[in-house]
Parts: sequence; structure tokens; C-alpha cells
Amino acid sequence: DRRRVVGTGVDRLARRVAALERREVRAIDRYAAGELGETDLLRTLASVDAEAGARAETARWLESRAVDLEMATESRRLSTLRIRLLALRGPVRTDVAAGLDGSEPTRVHVETAGGGLVLATVERNAAGEYVYAREAYSPAIRNRRDGDRYEDFGEVFRRLAERYPWVNARSPRVDDSIRIGRAGEGAPLYSMEFNYGRGWLTPYLDGGTGRVVKEDQRRELTDRPTDRHNATTDDGSLSVTVRTTYASGPMGVNATDPATGRPVNATVLVDGDRVGPTRRGTRWTVEPRGAVDVTVVRGDATVTTTVRAS
Repeated sequence: DRRRVVGTGVDRLARRVAALERREVRAIDRYAAGELGETDLLRTLASVDAEAGARAETARWLESRAVDLEMATESRRLSTLRIRLLALRGPVRTDVAAGLDGSEPTRVHVETAGGGLVLATVERNAAGEYVYAREAYSPAIRNRRDGDRYEDFGEVFRRLAERYPWVNARSPRVDDSIRIGRAGEGAPLYSMEFNYGRGWLTPYLDGGTGRVVKEDQRRELTDRPTDRHNATTDDGSLSVTVRTTYASGPMGVNATDPATGRPVNATVLVDGDRVGPTRRGTRWTVEPRGAVDVTVVRGDATVTTTVRAS
């Protein structure tokens, strides 16, 4: 009957979600151990993202049927599965798919430490504006044993406001109500999306540890406070300004004609890898960790400056 179909579907979906989680963790661990290349890691994560999106549609369909049939246990399980699927997706994974296929070059910053992962990239949106996307994931701090330290959703909101005061200070609009899911028998995982005008932030808060397990964000790069590093060719034909923020954060490169102060079109390279042209403005990319050489080339003029991120 219909109840059996829903129950079987939930069991099958739970197995597939668990398999996706294992696949993601295994790929991260292999990359950290040097057993998997960066391109293969990104392909795996993009594949996990796509499949998680498809499974989320299945979860929504099953949850609708479970509610109609008053199957409370299955409905709760599906709510859990949808949260777990959300944590398997991210803005960078979606953005890099075209670049991995070779149709559009994409520079992606990848960092792993302690079983965690940071991905960041900069791309242009449909309006031609630069958009920075970042996702950070630390599954090792997920608490799967203890109970929930938060008595109500108000406490969760206050904790997230403390964790992200720079977002809260901008009076963000909360697009989604607090979402809650339970992975296994452990503490719940809370998620809320903050929209603050030119960007959004989605943290995933572990109810047992009170720490953020995953964080997704996307924002337009307009008038962001940065440190500035200036350099000019010996003959005074080309000036370069590199605007830095932090490791895995946005980094902007601007080329100008010293005589006029006007921006000029030049090619930007980071540690010898071509990023792209400035297009008579600022070329944004992702700032690597540590010291990097930023080179700007315009005709016979070349400027190289070294910047360091913390």
C-alpha cells in the first residue's frame, strides 16, 4: 500500500544519503593524504552536490506523502535527511562544474586540515559583477552522541548572532525559518540562511557542541575593505594595486596608467598561473595562503609583487 511505499522509499533514501556522506569524507581524506588530485576532488564534490540535489527532491516528495498519510516517524526522518543533504551541497561546488568541463576556466582555492575542507572561488554573475563564494566544512566537530544544548530556537538564533556579529549588525533578512535535522541519534543540526543585501550566509550549527560544522556564503565584491599593496614598473609605464583580505578570501588586482591614473587592460597571473584580464578595472580572484607572487603584464611592461595572507 501507499504507507509501505513511503516507508521503503525512506529506508532507501537513508542508505543513499549515508553513502554520499561516506563518499565525500573519503574524497577529502584521500586529498589530504596526497592520494587524490585537486581536479579529481572537485569532480567528486561536484558530483556529490548534484546527486544530493536530486535526492533532496525525492525527500521532499516523500515527506509530502508522509504528512498526507500521517506517518510522523517517517516525516521526522525525512526532515533529518533533507538537512543532511543540504550539508552535502555548496555554492562553490555548483560554480566549478562548468570549469571542470573545460567550458569556462575557474580558479578554486582548496584547503584541507583536520578532516575539514575549505573551497572558495570568484566568478562573474549575469550582470558582469564579481561574486565571491566560499564553503567551509568540519565534520570532525559534529556531535553524534550527546543531546541538544539549546532549549528553543531563540537560543539558536542568539548563538548564531554571537558567532556572526558582522552579519547581524547589518540587520539581515532571515529567508528561511530555522531548519532542524537529527543525524543518527546525535544532537540536532540547525541551519538558517541570512540575506544581507549583496550576499547571503548559511551556517550549520551543531546542537551538541554549539559549534558551526559547515558554513556557506556568497557575496558580491563591491567596496570591500582590503589591505593595499602597490607596485610600479621602473620606467613608470604601469602601476599595480593588489587588494588583499585573508587566506581563501577575495583578492583584487588593479592596473593603471601612472600618467593618467586611468585603469588599463592587463593580464593577471598568480604564482605563474594565468587568472585573466583586468578588463580596465579590478580583476578579482581567491587569495592563497602564505606568500604568493602576483604578476601583471601589459605589452612589454611587467610588474610583480609578493603578498602574504595569514
